[in-house]
Amino acid sequence: MSNSIDYMEMSLLETLLRDISSFLNFSSSENINSEPVRKYYQGAEEILKVLKPIILNAIFDSEITSDEVLSKAFEELGVSVEELLQQFERWQPLSSKAYFTRQTLVHTFLIPNYTTKALIANWCESNNVKLPDLVESTLNQVYPPCATKVKKLVEDLKSTSNNVKLPDLVESTLNQVYPPRATKVKKLVEDLKSTSTYTQRVATAQLRLLAKQNRDNQIIIANCGAISLLVDLLHSPDTKTQENAVTALLNLSNIDNNKEAIVDANAIEPLIHVLQTGSPVAKENSAATLFSLSIFEINKARIGRSGAIRPLVDLLGNGTPRGKKDAAAALFNLSLFHENKAQIVQADAVRYLVKLLDPAAGMVDKAVAVLASLATTFEGRTAIGQEGGIPLLVEVVELGSARGKANATAALLQLCTNSSRFCIMVLQEGAVPPLVALSQSGTQRAKEKAQALLSYFRRHYRIF
Repeated sequence: MSNSIDYMEMSLLETLLRDISSFLNFSSSENINSEPVRKYYQGAEEILKVLKPIILNAIFDSEITSDEVLSKAFEELGVSVEELLQQFERWQPLSSKAYFTRQTLVHTFLIPNYTTKALIANWCESNNVKLPDLVESTLNQVYPPCATKVKKLVEDLKSTSNNVKLPDLVESTLNQVYPPRATKVKKLVEDLKSTSTYTQRVATAQLRLLAKQNRDNQIIIANCGAISLLVDLLHSPDTKTQENAVTALLNLSNIDNNKEAIVDANAIEPLIHVLQTGSPVAKENSAATLFSLSIFEINKARIGRSGAIRPLVDLLGNGTPRGKKDAAAALFNLSLFHENKAQIVQADAVRYLVKLLDPAAGMVDKAVAVLASLATTFEGRTAIGQEGGIPLLVEVVELGSARGKANATAALLQLCTNSSRFCIMVLQEGAVPPLVALSQSGTQRAKEKAQALLSYFRRHYRIF
């Protein structure tokens, strides 16, 4: 080929890499924190990433049969990238202000409302409504022509190019855009299979750290087949390897697909094993992983039936401060599945939860949330009364946080409306003044619960 064509090849390739790099730099911007926007650009990013192996394996191993065709393909790719950038820029203003009030948000991170999600899922299941795949359907709505166009351009590039040598500049740019994380992860996953305790310990430690860093790493680690091997290592006799493995699984469970993969790898029983035999840190992270997995309704039942509740209650009563918080969080999630409530009460959780209503423990909000859930059952109400929980719940109504007051009032409402004995005890503890104050100045939920309880007192005990 002539020097002019060589120069043209390099120019076109540099343009292509500049387009890819500019898109990926934009998509990894720290200014884009909205989870929906991240889902949109990640889908497009994956499409663009397929260009690397094509460039490496197809374009640069053959000759260009038509410079004009190739030039046109590169130009169209650039236009497609620009279209994608414009789509995201239109989303960007919504990521920093509340859509309806136009008030600047304190932060732009979205907190998933799993309760609402579960209610929607349950309604859809009851009414035979199929939930669409959110990511795929949303991607198709946001940029339907772009993703298809980029895929077609990739195929066009493959069919219109042969024998182009990869310039060093392009290769180095590709390596910057696509760091070889997958290669590193694959090596670590292979090390998990080693018979050397030291090798396994080092590999689990590195995977633990990589999984903590970002979502991309979590996806790569799962795709490289690490999850089932990490689950196997929950039975490792080496304490540090076991601790690293359970912590890596905790970090990986941030992604819903990984949650499913962890459960499918039969991780629940091994996690319970760690909860019973692991180091303090391993027990904490096992409880936290069970909490993460229990966000899915089906897993609440599965975890409860697998025998996790008693060791979680043991951790609640005897664990480290962090372990107690993780256990309380897991037990709260599990208590939302009615079948688990009786098990939690039978495991003596109420005794520990009542003790944790002491502000000195730093766990009032978590403890009262679980008690409010358990108070919806006869066994739960009986245990709260027997363990001396009523005076402490009244104290939370008076002195607790907004969330604590709402949950304490909800628990007292269950106790009073289902037992005249408990109702008299609540009145004797002087609950009326703080309830009146709460009915006027609390959160909406707290006001409703306080007003309902005061109305009950008026009707049945002629208070006021």
